[in-house]
Amino acid sequence: MTALSRRKGRAFEQEAARDFRAAMPGADVFRGSQAWVKSKAADLRMPWFAPECKVGQRPNIYRAMAQAEGKVSGDRWPVVVSRKNGTCGSNPPVDLVTMRKADFLQMVRQWWGCFGEGEWVE
Repeated sequence: MTALSRRKGRAFEQEAARDFRAAMPGADVFRGSQAWVKSKAADLRMPWFAPECKVGQRPNIYRAMAQAEGKVSGDRWPVVVSRKNGTCGSNPPVDLVTMRKADFLQMVRQWWGCFGEGEWVE
């Protein structure tokens, strides 16, 4: 992996951490220990999710999901946060979050149990 690729990956992880912190005020969200040493930690440490962050020309979502599944600990859901190269600059980036369907449905059931048919809160 080139220095440019590592820099790009680090910047994307930092941006994703900022976005999750903004969405989850008060939650501890930070880059995982792989930022300093080779480890089996998720790219981001946070409640509920174990994200694997990928940025590149053609991010391999299935390989990234396998990595996230291998790094998940406790009862966190493995997810992939990805961005295709060339989606910055004049075009706003289009980031995707991918998770297993079974995990997504479990999350929906939990959400539905808390909020049901109530009003949507933005």
